[in-house]
Amino acid sequence: MRIGGEQAIVAWTFVLLGVFSSTVVKSQMPPTKDKPPEDFYVVPSLAVGEVYDDNLFFSPSSRRQGDWFTRVSPNILTGYQSTPLTLMGRYTFDSEFYNKHQELTTAQMRQQGSIELKSRPSPSLSLSAKGDYFQTRTPFELNALTGTGVAVRRIRAESYSANPTLEYRPDSLTKAKGDYLYSKYLIQGGTSIDSHITSLDLDRRITAHDTVGPGYIGRHFTFGGFGSTTSHAFTLGWSRDLTAQTKVSLRAGPRFTAGALDSKPEALAKIQHKVEGGELSFTYSSSLATIVGQGGPATAESYGISGSFEPLQHFRLSVAPTLFKVTSQTFTSSVYLVNFEGSYQMTKELALRMSYLFYLQKGSFNPLTGSTATNVEILRDLVWFGLVFTYPTRLEYLE
Repeated sequence: MRIGGEQAIVAWTFVLLGVFSSTVVKSQMPPTKDKPPEDFYVVPSLAVGEVYDDNLFFSPSSRRQGDWFTRVSPNILTGYQSTPLTLMGRYTFDSEFYNKHQELTTAQMRQQGSIELKSRPSPSLSLSAKGDYFQTRTPFELNALTGTGVAVRRIRAESYSANPTLEYRPDSLTKAKGDYLYSKYLIQGGTSIDSHITSLDLDRRITAHDTVGPGYIGRHFTFGGFGSTTSHAFTLGWSRDLTAQTKVSLRAGPRFTAGALDSKPEALAKIQHKVEGGELSFTYSSSLATIVGQGGPATAESYGISGSFEPLQHFRLSVAPTLFKVTSQTFTSSVYLVNFEGSYQMTKELALRMSYLFYLQKGSFNPLTGSTATNVEILRDLVWFGLVFTYPTRLEYLE
């Protein structure tokens, strides 16, 4: 199997420089439970594992094709931490080596990069800005992030995003927050999408346990060659600390798209409960979203449960079943997802990890051909297990 190419050489060079940058440092980063070190740090890591995918091409259930393959995932996290300022950058990519379907072997199956800046000019004002880049040959991953989970055929896709936020606390009982997210989605041979989302929230604590306040979400989507869509949602939020371990929050209100009232409201509800060694939560959301490669918005509802536990020392488990219900102008789809992860920290630097993804999509959308007049079922199982090596260090350059 040959993986050459200039992109592979550049990517591997970048990661190797990060991994071996520890040779210019003279001390390992100490534990920082109370106060972060006012210094630069670097955290290189490398994950190597075996993967089994029983539906490589997101085909209807009767036409599935599977394969075993090896995945190598270098990762580097660098940053600067201090009380008034935090700067963090991260880059990672996956190289995959297939057994039977060797035409899929590639040095960059996916790659992700991000940079984030947080600042606190005063005790009452917090500012942050984040930029992300995500490129993948399985665009389903982008739809999972945007809240639809709809499967898309195996093809190169990428996204860029910028997300500045502002939080202001005029007093101990009041919090105002502004958030703007710009995203651009590109798919090879398909429709490009520009997404602008503005969120404004004002929360006021009215009792020792209750917080209420109004909110606004504005969205503007532009679909290359298919026009644009604008929506406005006006919400009212409420949250309550039921106990020291349990919190419930709700934000909901009417949403207007293209000047008309939507059939479903804008909504976000969440219940969180802390347990010994972990946490449980339930989340429901109803929103307007985009689907990579599709020329129009979709109404998306999701119901999700997540739990994380540490039944034994150094051994952690998490599970997250989710149901997505997606309705667009051309199709409807229901997506059932179950994510399961397990991790055992063998040493300070080495961990044994595994994950399992169950995926089932039913509806009038075929990832290979688009909208259909008949129902299509997409079934997929994805298993990964491997080793992760991590070595965090604080940069103290020798003179």
